[in-house]
Amino acid sequence: PSLSLPSPLMERTCVVFSPWFFGRDDMKPPLSPLYLSGGGDGSDVGFARLVSALQLLMAAGFVVCGAAMTHLSQGKAELVCATCRSTQIKPSDLVCGPCLFLVLERDNAASCFSMILRDCAASSVGVRKFRSDDLAEMEKFMVSPSNSKESDSLLILLAS
Repeated sequence: PSLSLPSPLMERTCVVFSPWFFGRDDMKPPLSPLYLSGGGDGSDVGFARLVSALQLLMAAGFVVCGAAMTHLSQGKAELVCATCRSTQIKPSDLVCGPCLFLVLERDNAASCFSMILRDCAASSVGVRKFRSDDLAEMEKFMVSPSNSKESDSLLILLAS
């Protein structure tokens, strides 16, 4: 039998969606993961955002290797923001409700994450056409590493 070797470019990265990702911009963030279920109070916005984000990530060739929804302490939120220095999100944005951590894998996942997503959104690869607004909406609420070193640190932080 032939042996399938992993690509030498294969990387894992971790992205963090803030609690605000699951709520409307004009609302306080949700207090529990039940907010995703959509109860007629506008909370289905969070579910739609999650589905759209996952569709874009999968269309870009990312494989979700793990996921965790957790409340961050102030200290851990500060570490997340310090690790991913390019983020616009403040630690206070991460402690007001549950955050979703996604571990993603693909070639150049850590080193080219933003470029891969922009290329995918621009070329409309996948089952649905993505607008630049979809990506901008997602990035507004997302912490993502900008290089392999930040990615490794964020993965270690998630595991601790």
